[in-house]
Amino acid sequence: FQTMLDTLMLPSILGSTLESAGIAARPTTLASAVSLIRGRESNLFQIKVTWDDPLVAASLTNNLVTFFLKNNRAMRRAEAEKVFDYYSLQLTDVEAKATDLDRQIQDFQREKSVINFDRQSEITLRAISDIEVRHRSILAELAEIVRNDAQLEARIEETPEMTIQTTLYKSPLKYKLTELEWTLEQLRGRYTDENPKVIEVIDQVNSLRAVIAEGGDQSTPENIYAINPVRESLLMKQIENQDLISIKSAQARALGESLAQSRFEITQLTESQRTYSGLVQERESLSDLLDTLRNRVEEARIMMENNQADFDLVNTAEVPRESNPTIKKLIAVAGAFLGAGFALFVAFSLEVIDPRIKTAREVRGLAGIDRVYEITRLPDDESGWTDPANPDADLAVVIRRILNNLQSELQPEDSQLLAIT
Repeated sequence: FQTMLDTLMLPSILGSTLESAGIAARPTTLASAVSLIRGRESNLFQIKVTWDDPLVAASLTNNLVTFFLKNNRAMRRAEAEKVFDYYSLQLTDVEAKATDLDRQIQDFQREKSVINFDRQSEITLRAISDIEVRHRSILAELAEIVRNDAQLEARIEETPEMTIQTTLYKSPLKYKLTELEWTLEQLRGRYTDENPKVIEVIDQVNSLRAVIAEGGDQSTPENIYAINPVRESLLMKQIENQDLISIKSAQARALGESLAQSRFEITQLTESQRTYSGLVQERESLSDLLDTLRNRVEEARIMMENNQADFDLVNTAEVPRESNPTIKKLIAVAGAFLGAGFALFVAFSLEVIDPRIKTAREVRGLAGIDRVYEITRLPDDESGWTDPANPDADLAVVIRRILNNLQSELQPEDSQLLAIT
């Protein structure tokens, strides 16, 4: 506020005021005639111009206020334009970054062939769970089949390969007699009974009959063997088990490979999801920044369009009806000078007598350093020490603020903070 009030004494404003009144005088002359009176506990202030002619004094005062407000509007507009250009440039840069980031997100989704990473992760995890259940089930079935196959192998080893299918009881002499009789019939078909061959066979037949009649023939058993059907059935069951073991083993290998592939995919998907989440979070941050920058740009545009001043004119200057008494002014001025001189003398005496360092300027002069920060008043209930267990204490907050300001002022490439005294 005081800085803006100081613009009232700019030579350009004073010169324009004198030129508008048609007075050929130096700006310093008008500056010595202008006085500013600020109200107590408010932002109201009064501008007074002391001049020989009351009409000229009122005119100078009103013109001075006019040029002061005009200059203030120009300053505010220039500042608004600067702010508008600054935030507009930032907005353009951030919009370009947001567009590029949107393109990166789309390219990433296209590259990974995934639109919703959370949904895809859920589907993949469910598929892994199903594959694991099927894989464990197949392995359990395979173990049971292998166990059954071992039992079949043991039973096959215990079961004989051949079994007696039938048992025949034969008489050797009668069997021989039957053969000789068959031979005799064949010979008689070709020869007569006087043929020596026929006579020889007839003698053999008669001899065998005589022996058989005397009881010289004994029946002997003869076994006929066949493949054991029980062992055959066990062998067929073993072949079926071997085929089933091959099928289940192939299924288990396939499910194991699918499970390994799915786990690799979920690992890749997790990495992709982490990257995608980072891009999305960065895009959301840019969205918040874009909203903030757009608001700043719009505020600056409104300030430029409104072209308002920081001050409003409450009352215009009026022509004074009586002149200012000079004796009171002299007494006031003399008292002010005497009081100021006495105050300066007392302050100087106290400064000389008191050996303590009381201002940051003294530290700069004595220590020869540039950056000095001052804690003007320590809280009554705190000592000069800071406790790490109480980082929210007022003194700790002040020290951290000093550290932050110091680090922001120092250049990282050519300086390093070593200590605080």
